[in-house]
Amino acid sequence: MTLKQVIYLFRPHTLPASLSPILVACALAYGNTASERPFWLLALLPLLTGLLGQIACNVANDYFDFKQGADREDRVGFARPLALGEITLREVRLLLVITTALTAIVGLAALLLNFSWWIAGIGIAIIIGIFAYSTGPFPLAYHALGEVTVFLFYGLAATLGSYFYICGSIHWEAVVAAVCMGLASVNILIVNNYRDVDEDRRAHKRTLAVCFGKELMPLLYRTNTVLIPILCLPFYRPVWNLLIMLPFFLYSLRLTALLPRTEGAKLDTLLKRTAQGVLLLAATIIAIILIHLRY
Repeated sequence: MTLKQVIYLFRPHTLPASLSPILVACALAYGNTASERPFWLLALLPLLTGLLGQIACNVANDYFDFKQGADREDRVGFARPLALGEITLREVRLLLVITTALTAIVGLAALLLNFSWWIAGIGIAIIIGIFAYSTGPFPLAYHALGEVTVFLFYGLAATLGSYFYICGSIHWEAVVAAVCMGLASVNILIVNNYRDVDEDRRAHKRTLAVCFGKELMPLLYRTNTVLIPILCLPFYRPVWNLLIMLPFFLYSLRLTALLPRTEGAKLDTLLKRTAQGVLLLAATIIAIILIHLRY
């Protein structure tokens, strides 16, 4: 297995979904830590845990989707080395064990540094979620619960868990930020499932697009795009927020318009741009926080 194939399995274009909400949580928590530990260390460990957890989940998704026939050689979208026969199931299984173990080790280090039963519960949920998303008696992605799972893990758990880990409490601003980041991350999966609807239907993978029709997906994407700026209005100074949110809103509206007019492999570009939009949203919220701290 080559480095290029490993990178494909990691799906780097999706990683903003895990990094962005934690960066927002760190910005909100800055200067408000309840621990005597250095802030940079309290911020670094959730970032590493979130990143490794998503990588492990991506590898697990490739592994189990291939085993269940959802990923085939003729699939639309990003190349899958496993589906193309370039690597073996055994190699991917080994990579899954390594990435899951690294996630658990870094998560355990975070707990040892700053223990909390709430954080321990989130850590256990992350390890379970790596596998429950794509396999087990009730794989979440196969029962139209993928979007809900993404919202919970890459919105609420990532943002609120990181904020609580650093501060020892939860503030309403962190809740609003968590919901916004979760909605933005869900849009990544919306594009993914919109692209894969025919393949998922053949594999009996019951995503929202399969269950309710792919026409629903642009509507959900648009709804999330509109809700995010509205939810951010209560942050500090509403007029400033509208101005700062404008680039993200216009960027996302453009993608919303493109989604129903884009088909096949061209949706890969839209998926990447949606993931980049999650980073743009994180930068926007962090800018709002910094302006508040400055003025």
